Amino acid sequence: MSAPRMIFDVPPGRLRIDRTGRIVAATAGDHRYLAGGGVGEVVIDGRARQPDLVRLAGDADEVDLELDAGDGLGISVRHTVAAGWGWRIRLANATQHELAVDQVRLDLTLGEQMVGHPIAAGAEAELVIRPGDGSGPILAGRLLTGAITEITDAGLLTGPLLLPPGAGFVITWQWTWYADVARLIERRRGVVPWPTVRTVGEPIDLRSDPDAALIVPDDLIGVDGTLPGPGGQITELVADRPARFPIEERSARGTVRFELGWAPPAESVMAERAERFPAPAPTGPAGSTADGILLHRTLSAGTAADPDEAAELLELITGGLLDDGPATALDATLLCIEHHRTGSRELLEVAVDWLLRCDRVDPGLGIAVTQACLARVIRGQAIAPIIQHAGSLAAALPEQPEVPLNGPGIAELELLAAVHRTVEQPSPAFRARLRAAGPYLGSGEVAPARPALAETDQAALIAVIRFAEEQAAAAIGRDWAAPPSVLAEAAAGILLDQVADSALSETLAWLALAQL
Repeated sequence: MSAPRMIFDVPPGRLRIDRTGRIVAATAGDHRYLAGGGVGEVVIDGRARQPDLVRLAGDADEVDLELDAGDGLGISVRHTVAAGWGWRIRLANATQHELAVDQVRLDLTLGEQMVGHPIAAGAEAELVIRPGDGSGPILAGRLLTGAITEITDAGLLTGPLLLPPGAGFVITWQWTWYADVARLIERRRGVVPWPTVRTVGEPIDLRSDPDAALIVPDDLIGVDGTLPGPGGQITELVADRPARFPIEERSARGTVRFELGWAPPAESVMAERAERFPAPAPTGPAGSTADGILLHRTLSAGTAADPDEAAELLELITGGLLDDGPATALDATLLCIEHHRTGSRELLEVAVDWLLRCDRVDPGLGIAVTQACLARVIRGQAIAPIIQHAGSLAAALPEQPEVPLNGPGIAELELLAAVHRTVEQPSPAFRARLRAAGPYLGSGEVAPARPALAETDQAALIAVIRFAEEQAAAAIGRDWAAPPSVLAEAAAGILLDQVADSALSETLAWLALAQL
């Protein structure tokens, strides 16, 4: 420890605490995982206040502080670094009467360009923090005792607490560094599963404690088709309809409450959206490129409610692209995939002409290049000009992507994946973008990323990872704890659970491209 700033080595990182006992930073290498933390606002009887520091003491491997929150509530905080980094907070009722605490917030501020994966389920809580570029070690905080009901951008929230006279409530939070996601997952324990959302009909496995009581809604069934009986230990559950279901586990450590969700199948969501498109009309706008991609998917999958009407509307959309020329890579993608469905030579020629003139990395470019090459191979035509032009665009990309990941970065990953279909070794630029995508796919963690990608960017990343599955699997090593296809499938379920009824056409179009 370095006094008076109190800097502790917690390999492979460092913890810095200021003279008021608040966390200044948790760092490892050049990354700042936490930019602040400590006991924050305490709310009692609707009144919020910041506790006052009463005492602070520290030595080589710990820091102790006493805080006064008013109304007879005392708070003791201890940071210990002898074996990892432990954070213990004890709330004590010093009065002779019962004390109702509305909420205690434990401040935690993530460092710039960090991605968090929070779980708050009562007696089970966790916050996994990763650099946005996917590099460096992972910092995971886990609740050992106590209860956390919510994790926000401001920190950990306890929810209401009722303290008898002279009684206390202890929250113990243990921080641990992990070299990679695989090691993080190997050491994870708890009942909250990964993922917490599946597609209707797919089972979710619960690792329930055999000494705990698992409470499951009656309309959830086990995979063998039986309803869970009272006290029965059901470890796999499945729903036959899109919905979210409350799950509760009661044990000696406390009560864990969370939800499991089942999302509608992507094909049914796309078919329902396409069915709501206006009927084809000889005048007026025919629809967007995203609409066209959805119509193409419903026709290819055999899910169109009226195939003739869908085909007519799709022909109007592609006809507009032929008349005006493609403006984006997704326009070219639609022309290419429609060539595969209809055999129209003109659709392919217009798409290839645009691809050979394209001077920017657009979303959809990698998929368009691949579909155009496939079509030309089938027709016995040369693909070298397309590959060479795409390769020159990929070669001009910087080795490191912009962080945090965004739409342009996903488009770069897509193009690099297309180019890597013809090379044996993944390039540093391809690896770097895969690493940056990892935190937003979860890479096998439990909770979705926070801050999250925009809805359409999430869908685009799902499509790109499925498109790049073979190349990604060879390049990621232990950076991800699950195969790319598994991560993409889980991410698609989570996204559809959130936006199935309100998704943008562009979002559903990317999910349609994920089915190619």
